Parts: sequence; C-alpha cells; structure tokens
Amino acid sequence: MSVIASFVLIETKKVSEDMFIVKINSTVLHFEVKKFAAVTGLKCRLLSDFVSDPSIPNRLIQKYFGEMNKVPKLDFLNKFKEAKFFEPEDRFKIGVLYFISLQTTIPTLYFDLVEIGQYVNYPWGTECFRLTLKACSHKLRNSPTSFKFSEFHLALQVWFYECCHSFDNTVAIHVANGTPRIFNWKRSNEIIFFEDLMNIIFRTYDNQVDNIEKQWRDSNYDMRFISSDHDVGQCIRGFKLLASISWDRVDDVIIPVNVSTAFHWFLVVFRINFRCLHVYDSKRGGALHNENINIVVDKLATMIPLFLTSTKFYGKRLDLDCGMYTCLFVEYISNRVFNIRSIDINSKYHRQSESEVTGTVASKFDGPRIAKEHALDTSNYPTPRPRRSNLK
Repeated sequence: MSVIASFVLIETKKVSEDMFIVKINSTVLHFEVKKFAAVTGLKCRLLSDFVSDPSIPNRLIQKYFGEMNKVPKLDFLNKFKEAKFFEPEDRFKIGVLYFISLQTTIPTLYFDLVEIGQYVNYPWGTECFRLTLKACSHKLRNSPTSFKFSEFHLALQVWFYECCHSFDNTVAIHVANGTPRIFNWKRSNEIIFFEDLMNIIFRTYDNQVDNIEKQWRDSNYDMRFISSDHDVGQCIRGFKLLASISWDRVDDVIIPVNVSTAFHWFLVVFRINFRCLHVYDSKRGGALHNENINIVVDKLATMIPLFLTSTKFYGKRLDLDCGMYTCLFVEYISNRVFNIRSIDINSKYHRQSESEVTGTVASKFDGPRIAKEHALDTSNYPTPRPRRSNLK
C-alpha cells in the first residue's frame, strides 16, 4: 500500500479522464486501458452500446429496495445475508450483482444488465479500469498522510513494477515473464515504510554536481563534502549506473546535463585520457545562453577532479600516472629538451624498474617479475636531441 501511495502522490495534473499520468524525475509514464488489460488479463474494449434508461424503473430495485436510482452496497449486503429475502427465481441474478458490484452504491445500470442478461457481454475490464482511475487519481491531494484505496489499485502498482528496468527486491520480487503481468510479481516479506519509498525509489534527482558545488563553496571549501559516498562519487566508482562500470575502466564518460532554468539539455563528454570536457550543444550562439552553459560546465570542471581524487581514481589508471610523466619531463629537461609537445610518449617503456639484487624486472602493470634478458630494452628509448640555435 505504501508503494501505491507514493506513486499517486507524484501524479501529474490530470489532462485526460481515461489515463493516469505520473512524472518521475524526467520520465513521464502513461497508464491507459491497454496497459491495464496487459496487467490484469481482463477483457477491455469499447464500452457497450447498451444504455440504461433512468426513466424506466428496474423491477429488481422496485421489488426489493423501493423507489431509488442507486442501491447502497451496505443495504444490499444486509439483505443478501438473509437467505429467504429474495424470491427463488431472482436469487441467481442477485448473486451476479453481488460479484459485479465494485462501488459503495450499485447503479441502476448493473441491475438492468443483470435483468436482461447483457452482463455477459458487457466490457467489465473497461469498467474496472474507469473505476480504478476514479478511486486512485489524485487520492492524496487533500490529505497526503491518510489514504484508503479501493477498486483494482494493485494493477496500477504492478504496472509501475513492469515499467522499471530493475526493481529493489525489498519492495517486490520478479518471478516470471508472462501475461497477465500481474502474475510476474510476488510481494516481498520486507516491511516498507512510506518515507523510505519517497526518499529512495521516488526520490527527485536534481543536478547533483550543482548542489554539491554550492554546498562546498558555502562551507568555505570544506573537503568533507567531497566524499566518495556522495552520489557523484558513487557514479565514478560504478554504482548507481545501469552498466555498473567504474570510470577507471573506460576512456570516455557521457554526461547529459539539464539547465533547468532554461529548460534545455546539452551533452558533456569527459575524455579521461585527455583530461578535458567536450561540450555538444544544439543552441550555441546566444551570449546569455553561452554564459549559462559555461557556468554549468565550469562547475563540472571544478567538481569532477575533486571527486576523482576522493575516490582514489588516479591511482587506478596507469595511463594517468602523473608521477611517471613528471619524472620523464625531468629527463627531457635534463637533456635540454624543452619543447616536448610533438613527442609521442609511450608509457609502457617507462614503467619498468630493474632490481639490482635479483637482476629481474618488475612491471607496474602488476604482472610477474621476468628475467632481465626478456624485458624490453628501455635504455635506447629515443630521447630527442635538443635543437641548436646560433644566437648572435
């Protein structure tokens, strides 16, 4: 019940009487009669041509309940319990009414359908869908802390499970892949609280980088905010991602970015090997727009390196070993080679160290120690000669 309560609480403004619409972060989900049929297995089609004429009194209502257009369900149940209250020829019809009555009052339409036998052909699946939307839609608008759902609200809940790429087993357990979809799920034995669902499954994900950057600056650059357990840090470590791959195992990270104030999306690609951000924007050109984009990108450029450090990212990437490059730069400069832009540095030639004791070579690639004669000869690695210029 907590799941459906959380789900209904974030329902969007009603734009159609025959559809339930909910927005979870940037994803909009639509629940219509076709999906209701797939979940429940009930026959749903266009409503029957049968029309109940309110000017013509129904025989069953007049005989057992008096002059009224709707029969209260409670009155009906009280009389249904009296075995001899209904005539023998009407008991079957009354029994059918007992099973098809879903509301607190039984409309004349139901009595007319039963009276003439049209209840067999009536699209009860469509009627059930209509009543479910009526019972659940905006149920918590006035009192979000108190709720009681009726009708087939479980169909709405199972539909939400089916919409999710993966679902937490503490809420529901996926056990099959078939139709009706309602048989694909089993209730978990875990106790789920309404507040937990709103903070986890239905949590609103804002721009996490923007939020943490603001907190960091407001705290006078307190590095305790830059934690590997933060959402950004967990993404770098491979958590909270469908691929479950940490950044140290890829070369490029694609980051869709939303500028909420401008209702605009653009793409940032973090090229790890080159340590740069590439921005792809369909609306480049306007001065104000460019300024807004630059502000967002500057925050990414500031926060990403901080989180890479907090997650010990640099120690995991052999091709980003700044210490090795620093030593190599010293070697070049010691040989009076100051212009090294055009030099193609192959890092594997500089990652080996010889042991003076054992005569073997160890690799920083975590490979086994090998005999010196089988190791790559790095002593003759070409070091460019400095250009000589005649100064006059």
